[in-house]
Amino acid sequence: MRQEGYNFSVEVVDFGTNALQVPRLLPSMMSQYSAGQELPATPFEVNSGLTLRVAERFVRRLSDAGADAMLVFNPVGADIARGWGVRRTVGRDYLLDQPVMLGSQRIGPDLSNIGNRRSDVNWHLVHLFQPRKVVEDSVMPSYAYLFEKREVRGEGDPGALRYEGQLVTDNQGRQVMPRAAAKDLVAYLMSLRLDEPIFEAPGLVLESAEAMEVQNSERKVAESQ
Repeated sequence: MRQEGYNFSVEVVDFGTNALQVPRLLPSMMSQYSAGQELPATPFEVNSGLTLRVAERFVRRLSDAGADAMLVFNPVGADIARGWGVRRTVGRDYLLDQPVMLGSQRIGPDLSNIGNRRSDVNWHLVHLFQPRKVVEDSVMPSYAYLFEKREVRGEGDPGALRYEGQLVTDNQGRQVMPRAAAKDLVAYLMSLRLDEPIFEAPGLVLESAEAMEVQNSERKVAESQ
């Protein structure tokens, strides 16, 4: 998955008890919240699209005013905007693959992050039974043997496959029930996620003002040695 850049945002986890000072530090959209008025529910994003330096300074100012604020690292890019993941894919993600199948070496898509890209269990079940029902140009074969077919009674059984509100049926008009093997396979697919922050691709990272102070102190000590 591609990542084209990153920025930072600031979230307030707890506004604290200083109902006068904290709102003064917030953007103009928060000007309606003066002393004594109810503040919004937390966590609340108060600023976004910032550089690291500006975001750190804003978190410290909120912390000094008595609020509990967090620094949020935001990877950005077209793939992330599509909901395909929360960080870019790097070489370390494929260390345990044998062999590594990248680019044109694969016939189908890279499934290493499919749990993030497709988080709908029902979508996966329908895709296994009728791939081209959900992906028009799919070359994947049907895994119909993972499903049981039953005669339709009324509006169909509660556990029968449905897609876009309509009952999914086979070529004989029978409803389709996923077997345990189909559910287990989908559970495995849902577990394939590349969202753990790593050094090369930090992904979504939250840092409190206290943690930032500790890191800065440690960095200053290391620089002085």
